[in-house]
Amino acid sequence: MSRIARVSLLVTKLALVIATLVTFVLAERLRASRTDVATLLSMVGWGGFVVLFFVWLWERLGPVAGLRALGRAAVLAVVCGAVLYVYHMRSRILEAGVDVDDVYTYIGLRWFTELHNPITFAGGTVSYPQLPMTLFTHLPALAIGFDRLGPFAVHLGMMVEIALVLAVLTAALAPAPSMAMQMAIVALAAAIFSNRMLVLIYNLPGYGIPAVCLGAIFLVVVEERALASPLRVVGGLLTLSLLHHYPGFFIALPLVVAWLIMGKEPLRRMSSFARENLPLLLALAILAITLFINPNLLLQRVIDVTLQSRPFEMNSWAGKLKQTWPYLVTSYPADLKRFFFLGDQGSWHRLGDLPAIGTVLALITLLNWVVSAATFRRRWLRYVLYLVGFASSLAILSALQHLVTDFSDRRDFTLIITLMVAGFALLFRMPGLGRFGRAAVCAYAVGLSVYNYVDLGALHGRHYPPDHPYISQRTMESLHGFMKRGSGARLGTARLYPVLDRFFPLLDLYVKDAGTHGVVIRPIPVEDFCGNPEGEIEKALGGSCEAAVIALDRMRCPEALRPRLAALGWVHPDGPGTVALYRYESACGREAGDLAARGKPSVVEIAP
Repeated sequence: MSRIARVSLLVTKLALVIATLVTFVLAERLRASRTDVATLLSMVGWGGFVVLFFVWLWERLGPVAGLRALGRAAVLAVVCGAVLYVYHMRSRILEAGVDVDDVYTYIGLRWFTELHNPITFAGGTVSYPQLPMTLFTHLPALAIGFDRLGPFAVHLGMMVEIALVLAVLTAALAPAPSMAMQMAIVALAAAIFSNRMLVLIYNLPGYGIPAVCLGAIFLVVVEERALASPLRVVGGLLTLSLLHHYPGFFIALPLVVAWLIMGKEPLRRMSSFARENLPLLLALAILAITLFINPNLLLQRVIDVTLQSRPFEMNSWAGKLKQTWPYLVTSYPADLKRFFFLGDQGSWHRLGDLPAIGTVLALITLLNWVVSAATFRRRWLRYVLYLVGFASSLAILSALQHLVTDFSDRRDFTLIITLMVAGFALLFRMPGLGRFGRAAVCAYAVGLSVYNYVDLGALHGRHYPPDHPYISQRTMESLHGFMKRGSGARLGTARLYPVLDRFFPLLDLYVKDAGTHGVVIRPIPVEDFCGNPEGEIEKALGGSCEAAVIALDRMRCPEALRPRLAALGWVHPDGPGTVALYRYESACGREAGDLAARGKPSVVEIAP
């Protein structure tokens, strides 16, 4: 590159950095007083960040080679995403319910597009503000629309990001002689990734992507001698991790810093890392702006999950550590084993009493590490030592995280996911193996892919706790499909009364999209309906003399209530469907809420 070109590139980057930082300062300042302007400014700021990212991405390759590399990565990501989707459908994880944070961050991004939610280094959601990429991950789904995707909308973004990370790893670590081989490698990576533990990532919006990125960072670090620019790859993965959630700061960042300072000439390595990763420095600068102007956006959640008090007093810290340390060193290891390996009562992020790992998956993970070490041939000891050091550091950081927060099992997902991804080295080593070695690793990977596909059947029929109201989701998805097929017009009414959980995060999304079909959704809380069905029916019908339809899932109320419902004409039809519609005719000119005047309802069954 000529001197003039270098100066021009430097000026361009400097102008982008300054413009981006100024827009974020203004957006943060105007967040409360001019929300619409602040949101537009944050859009401009993130637009500048994306432009800078592509300048950084292509500054060595040039635009033509950069576009070619981007196209290759895009093709690999599409292949990877297709395989991830097949396994996702096989797992039927959507039927178990979707995570509330997934839904709230999707809603938060909707607010952003409606110009009343500026996203700086934090964006508003229904609960806590979240880090930017936790919201922006939903951009593909928002572009397609909830009306078309349904609950899968809140999983799609995570799937796209995982596909992109695996595609980048394949392009960087497996420079195969043909595109076909890289496509085969990334497809196998997606299939091996999709085991019964890792498919839970789609309901883990905060912890999932940082853990996958950290596992990818380990694979790059082990292979750093064979890569042209390992610092840039590590920096890019770290940036994505930091933009996603707090584990990026509390686990990924310390481990990357440790890697830099433990090498030869640590100061030079740190300096080179900083020079090579301008987007990372810009992300940290945006973080500093948010912390300086509106610190509560980021710190309130940290406060609430640590000391639940303000300010952070030393006595409070000492008291908390005194309380948590004995449990950590005595009972928690056994509880951790029970949580993940033996099955328990389930939790916010684990399905029912099904062990998330179990003995077989644990042995497979161990075997993946052994096979990966074997692919390094004479350098197998390097992989093993790095893995041991990496696992030990992860365990220490995870323990510290427990000490200052709590013992929720989701805190350990980072450790487990990262170590599973660390075993994927066997795939990316394939191009450098001989014919026999490639065939052996490929056969092993194919066998493991088949096992994962079959084993995902164990998730069928499993559900999350009540925070994931899967019956309400099934009810609304059935109604949504019914309306999309145009069948809603046959009901002759614009009022639908589904019986739903009082806490149902997806409700607003369904209500908005039902409005596009000319249908008004007015939910009836399940507790109220099952406690007094006659009264709730009369209350719903009394709102208007027009025809009304009430939707009820056959699994909703206890068996003892069925005779009362049958006396009202509520007999669930035989058939495969779980949701039935009970239509009451118009009572105009009569007492609208009088069930006798309405007569018994006609029954329409709809399949799930």
